[in-house]
Amino acid sequence: MCPEILTIPLSTTLRPAVTFLLREVNVTGEKLPGVLRRRPHLLTKCVEKNLRPTLYFLQGSIGIEDVSKCASLLSCDVEGKFIPRLDYFQRIGFARRDAKVMFRRFPSLFCYSIEENLEPKFDYFVVEMGRELKELIEFPQYFSFSLENRIKPRHKMCVEKGVCLSLPVMLKSCESRFRDRLDVCCSSSMPVRQSPFCLENRIKPRNKMCAEKGVCLSLPVVLKSCESRFRDRLDVCCSSSMPNLVNFVLVLFNYFVVEMGTELKELIVFPQYFSFGLENRIKPRHKMCFEKGVCLSLPVMLKSCESRFRDRLDVCCSSSMPSHLELKFNYFVVEMGRELKELIGFPQYFSFSLENRIKPRHKMCVEKGVCLSLPVVLKSCESRFRDWLDVCCSSSMPNLVNFVLVLFNYFVVEMGTELKELIVFPQYFSFGLENRIKPRHKMCVEKGVCLSLPVMLKSCESRFLDRLDVCCSSSMPSHLELKFNYFVVEMGRELKELIGFPQYFSFSLENRIKPRHKMCVAKGVCLSLPVVLKSCESRFRDWLDVCCSSSMPVRQSPFWYRKFDHNVT
Repeated sequence: MCPEILTIPLSTTLRPAVTFLLREVNVTGEKLPGVLRRRPHLLTKCVEKNLRPTLYFLQGSIGIEDVSKCASLLSCDVEGKFIPRLDYFQRIGFARRDAKVMFRRFPSLFCYSIEENLEPKFDYFVVEMGRELKELIEFPQYFSFSLENRIKPRHKMCVEKGVCLSLPVMLKSCESRFRDRLDVCCSSSMPVRQSPFCLENRIKPRNKMCAEKGVCLSLPVVLKSCESRFRDRLDVCCSSSMPNLVNFVLVLFNYFVVEMGTELKELIVFPQYFSFGLENRIKPRHKMCFEKGVCLSLPVMLKSCESRFRDRLDVCCSSSMPSHLELKFNYFVVEMGRELKELIGFPQYFSFSLENRIKPRHKMCVEKGVCLSLPVVLKSCESRFRDWLDVCCSSSMPNLVNFVLVLFNYFVVEMGTELKELIVFPQYFSFGLENRIKPRHKMCVEKGVCLSLPVMLKSCESRFLDRLDVCCSSSMPSHLELKFNYFVVEMGRELKELIGFPQYFSFSLENRIKPRHKMCVAKGVCLSLPVVLKSCESRFRDWLDVCCSSSMPVRQSPFWYRKFDHNVT
């Protein structure tokens, strides 16, 4: 109840508050009565001093997009209610960002008392239930359930059954559904007692072993590790040489740096290295790799099971693979004398045959006194490779600069093409002048055809000749020429319209272009090409009727057909 509403002025407080809720908070007219019944104090608050600052806090600081769903919070004080609860969650271990996420997911948290609600439930969650804080971040609705009537009874039932359910399943389910879940988890059809997290088979025994050794391990290490891995961790933590975790990490790090001699960036990529036993996993496997002369990455060396690890060693040590790569690498360094950065840029070098591709082509380059890049030497087909050699060795081109200049001069003087084509297709300079560019350009000139550089040079011989035949056939040029002549002479339009609508050439000249253009001329209307040609017959006639009606002054419109108007005058 809120009797003070009766004493508040209608024009200065009540009306601005209702307007604020409707316009700024976006509360619909249907939901407004329910919001006011639930929180009548909204009508007693000043918009400028209370409601609007609270709205900005919820939207800006907390990140609640639709405040209309929690409009009742607008009557609360930011400094007196919201900030203390955010500070409380920070004090108990949550990051500021995580606390905001919780309030964003469940804004009603702002309404709960710290002493009577949040604190008792949080203590029970940590001490009795022993759960992680990230579960509260994902399910902050935990604080909305009764501690005595819902949380404690259901948690005790789970403990008695040896079952660990997630918070939503444990608390949100109705009583019957909750008991069904317990029965399913405890029934013979689901072997919970044989599961890795069973209370009797996993949790209790391992907890006792940790207590006897005086070691405190994290829950994932205690429960998720296999039996041998768990015992290794216990032995490592309890060994005399490692009284604490700091010494344990230092010993592992010293072995990594001194014995293994690996770069530190591998630890950055694979920090799980410190989770493996030094005596049981790292040393034995590193020694095996050292004896075999193999260098494996940390994940492959440590994470693989024993059989998988030995298989990797056998593969790396087999006679076929190392010798194959070694021979190619030795030839690259000793015979070819190239820098290693070329292999980094072109590792496909190792995929080519040493005897059939690498050696023969390298010898040809040496005989010609030419040094080509690895991709040009190995990836080019035989004819293309020889063209490159001939170009680089011709007397008129002693170096690459002259080669490029000659190609450029031919492009400008003989071909007369615009420079922008070179910008779009700089691969022009990779083709032979005598074997590819000149012959194909001459054929295009003889046929009277102008092809783009990629079509003229990249196509194979048969594909290039097919393109020429198509472009020179009697049906195609005349077809386009007739349409273009009609467009320029009869229609009198500007060429930029063809640039904007090249589909003009796809329409029939006799059945679509001419008839519709004549109708436009007869009506004294000038429509755009897409409207004239793409519209269906009925839609086109509608356009003509609209443009010719008395309500639209066609003669003053930009679509007035000037040629017709000139003829009329």
